[in-house]
Amino acid sequence: MEKDAFKGQSIAIIGSGNAAYEIANYLNDVTESIAVVGPAKFAWKTHYPGHLRSVNMGFLDTLYLKAGNIIYMNDYAAEDAILFQHEFLQNHQSRLHAVIYCGGFEFDSSIFDSSCIPDLMYGKSGYPLLNERFESQNVKNMYFVGALMQASDYKIGTSSFIHGFRYNIKFLHTLLHGGRFTTKLHNTFESLYDHVILQMNTSSCLHHRFKYFCDVIVIYEDRAEYFESIYIPYFKSHTARFIGQHVHSFILLYMDYGNGSQKEFDWNIKQAGGFSQSDIVIPFRDAVSKFLHPVFEIYHIGDQNDHVQKFHVGENPTGQFYHIIHTRLVAAYLKYAFSAAELSDICEVEQEVVQTYWLHVKRLHDLQRAVS
Repeated sequence: MEKDAFKGQSIAIIGSGNAAYEIANYLNDVTESIAVVGPAKFAWKTHYPGHLRSVNMGFLDTLYLKAGNIIYMNDYAAEDAILFQHEFLQNHQSRLHAVIYCGGFEFDSSIFDSSCIPDLMYGKSGYPLLNERFESQNVKNMYFVGALMQASDYKIGTSSFIHGFRYNIKFLHTLLHGGRFTTKLHNTFESLYDHVILQMNTSSCLHHRFKYFCDVIVIYEDRAEYFESIYIPYFKSHTARFIGQHVHSFILLYMDYGNGSQKEFDWNIKQAGGFSQSDIVIPFRDAVSKFLHPVFEIYHIGDQNDHVQKFHVGENPTGQFYHIIHTRLVAAYLKYAFSAAELSDICEVEQEVVQTYWLHVKRLHDLQRAVS
């Protein structure tokens, strides 16, 4: 797209994603005015990297700083917004010169024979519908890689970009080559604890594929087997592949935001007590931990209650979980998985953690008062 073709023109861009704003930023220094049509969703709020990224938000300044552009963010029909803009320009002795469409795309299934067309989201458009093996739901042995792997976490997870789908591809590669997942044995509690802390802080898969990939820890009487970077839908459909005989319990360790059900990220730079966010670590409650943080799902085999206990390790804005508040909770959860602790013991540790947290906050508050 050549800039000079739009020099001095007023244009409308239909779309509210990264492509629309990339073009708006690109053309802004040569156009008379630009109208972007569509209610933008921001990636930092939804966690979906396909929504508008901050790197493309420069155009927002041209609206809020009154540089002659407009964004129709409300739920206008595109044709109505374009008509409004055209009439507005006519009233100012101008006109709408061009409309650029950035409203997405449809999957091109023309490469497939009629006997093996994969089912797609939304019928005839969208991404291929896949099972837990990244295989077409209706065409056996047809696998997809790259951004086409995102049907299961569309507009939720990170499969839309390479920092997410690279882990999908690696997992698929393992499946297609025998499904032999690497196992690390731990014969002591201390060894397992150290490995869990390491994974919480250094596993790029757990951090980039939050909610959908986990580490599986299978606990026997005399050892623990540790499986890294397992696709959660696959594990839940093929649990027997990981769980052998005489298993005491198993743990799914993964990362998530909030309680896992909130649609958008809701966080204020002012935290508890009105203090500015710095290195403050937040208590373990899921409703409070807005940032990405570790989650432990602990299953006891043969438990008469037949339910899972889920624990949220407290967040840290830096994404690091070495603070004593985090490590004490992790130790308590692992002991519970080994039946070396009861839920009442976890509650006692949690109370001590909250006290530690508020002492930390008070110390920061005292420092702030001393400085001011």
